[in-house]
Amino acid sequence: MVVLEPVESAEQAVARANASDFGLVASVITGDGRRGLRLAAALDVGIVHVNDQPVNDEPHMPFGGVKDSGWGRSGTGFAAEEFCELQWVTVRDQDRAFPF
Repeated sequence: MVVLEPVESAEQAVARANASDFGLVASVITGDGRRGLRLAAALDVGIVHVNDQPVNDEPHMPFGGVKDSGWGRSGTGFAAEEFCELQWVTVRDQDRAFPF
């Protein structure tokens, strides 16, 4: 069991969270939504829920983390974009007649 000392400020909590090797999901509970957005932007995680639980997973949203919490995003449409590289390839059956 890991016992953590209490933090004195939200900034200390963000620093502690960012010091982790993992970064899947976080939740910020606050009475000030704008402050919640600022704290969310400072967190090095793939998903942040402000004033909500951190277990939301909807199939149409890009679910995934950063650092040792995985690579890429899953969810409708996002998996193909995250796990693939776009490449344009053309093929001609005959040589092209160049004008020079």
